[in-house]
Amino acid sequence: MTVESLEGKTDSNLGAAMQIVSAEQFIEGLIAALSLDGKKSIQLDNPKLDEQFSKAYNELLDNAENLGVVPDFVIAPDAYHGDSTCLRDAILAVRDLKSVALHNPKFVRLSIDVTSAAAEKTLDDSRIPGDALRKMAKKYLTDVAQ
Repeated sequence: MTVESLEGKTDSNLGAAMQIVSAEQFIEGLIAALSLDGKKSIQLDNPKLDEQFSKAYNELLDNAENLGVVPDFVIAPDAYHGDSTCLRDAILAVRDLKSVALHNPKFVRLSIDVTSAAAEKTLDDSRIPGDALRKMAKKYLTDVAQ
C-alpha cells in the first residue's frame, strides 16, 4: 500500500484519519521536545547524531499506525559516510523556520532557539502526539544534545 493510498484511511484503534508526516515536522517536533528538556544545542559533527535520529525515526515507524501517522521520509545513515541526507535537509528546513540557528564557519553547531511557549505550541500542533516526540527525544537524543 502506498503512502498516497493510506492518506485519509481510518485507523481502527484511533478512529481518525492517518496523517502524513514530513521529515521537517518530525525534526521540528524533536527539537521542540529537546528545548523543553533544557537542551540548547546539538553538535552536527557528532558521529552518533545521525544514528540516534535514525533510532528515533525507527521508533516512529514502528508505532506509526498507533500514532495515526504515515511518515513520508526515511532517516537512515549512509553506510559509508554515516550521515543521513534526509536528516541534514530537514535540519536546514527547520533552520529556515527560525527555530534553530547554524553557526559559522563550519555549520557544526545547531543552536536551539525556541521559547517554551513556541516549543509547547509546536508539540500541540504536531501530527505526531507531543508525548511521543518527547519520549523519543529523551530516549535517543539526550546524549547528542547539550
